[in-house]
Amino acid sequence: MPCHRADDEAVAILAHALEIGDRGEVDERPGLRQPQPGTLRVGTINVAAPFRGKTFVRRVSELRFETDYYVEFLVTPSTMLAEQTARALDHAKPFAHIAGPGTAADASWVLDGFASALYADLRETGKPAAELDITYYLAPALRSERTPVWSHEYREQVPMRDVSAAAYAEALNKAFGEIVAELARDLATAKLPAH
Repeated sequence: MPCHRADDEAVAILAHALEIGDRGEVDERPGLRQPQPGTLRVGTINVAAPFRGKTFVRRVSELRFETDYYVEFLVTPSTMLAEQTARALDHAKPFAHIAGPGTAADASWVLDGFASALYADLRETGKPAAELDITYYLAPALRSERTPVWSHEYREQVPMRDVSAAAYAEALNKAFGEIVAELARDLATAKLPAH
């Protein structure tokens, strides 16, 4: 990852941004319910155009965003969000089986998503925050039209300790952990049509 800052802590944290599975931040077997039957495949998580690139984005006013070309994610946010969603759901087990993006698994369901916000919010002086907004869509995998039968928008705003890249990565990681924990609970208890 190209990173021209001397802050080794930021580089280390950025290398692990959004990696929540190994730290147990997602409850295993939420609510101790039986997992939904079948296989859930995590599909594509699209990201809104202003946040689609690897560079960090900062919101500095209501209508102005800036990119930080010196600090960036290791992979595109779309890839990162899809892979980490699959990893978190595999850990939480809301479905009997979880397949990651790009796998050829015979899935019963496909979970796609759209991230409409992914930035450091610096509009209020002294109160920086990481903003993450993702809507997930669940659709039957075996139907040609793949019309969603369930969707939910998750939005988290987590305060940052300062305006550094490391603080943004930490807050973003926490926001994503909260979102996927709630997603796992919601999927485990969703009333899904038989198909």
